[in-house]
Amino acid sequence: IYIGNGKKHNHTLSWNGMEVTADIDEGMIEMVRHYPQMDIPRYADSELDAGVRQNILNQLKPHISGMTKKAAANKLLHFLQFAFDYATDDDQHGYEKPYFIEENFYYPKNDCEDRAIFYAFLIRNLLGLDVHLVHFPGHECTAVCFGTENVIGSGYRYEGKTYIICDPTYIGANIGQ
Repeated sequence: IYIGNGKKHNHTLSWNGMEVTADIDEGMIEMVRHYPQMDIPRYADSELDAGVRQNILNQLKPHISGMTKKAAANKLLHFLQFAFDYATDDDQHGYEKPYFIEENFYYPKNDCEDRAIFYAFLIRNLLGLDVHLVHFPGHECTAVCFGTENVIGSGYRYEGKTYIICDPTYIGANIGQ
């Protein structure tokens, strides 16, 4: 069991009336900074601090309450596109550094795989939808299965389901672009 050092780093993300604040244990960040690199999907499956993650979900849930899943997914997509500053891992760290969800509230900027991991977390936990992380050479995004909700846009079929591309780094893009 990891016990943090007690020092907290507070960071707030905001866009268009949506705001999320998280207190991140600095000792945990130091620990994962030295963590061995994994495949990108493992970052999306891993959980460092359940309390922080639940707090993030609790803060975002009212902003999408009552919306269709398509509208909520689009609002969350735009939140991630505009609430973060962008930097490649090379520019910010000097090496490739995929983030755990919590690290997005510690480092000042993130890149495509970090946003894709975070978006996948939000879609699964706030909307209960199936989401894939999609890897292109030099880029990572997501694709979401909206089930019976009619969504038009770029996507693909997998095991009889349609997945629509949702790119949290393509600034201003809607779902399907």
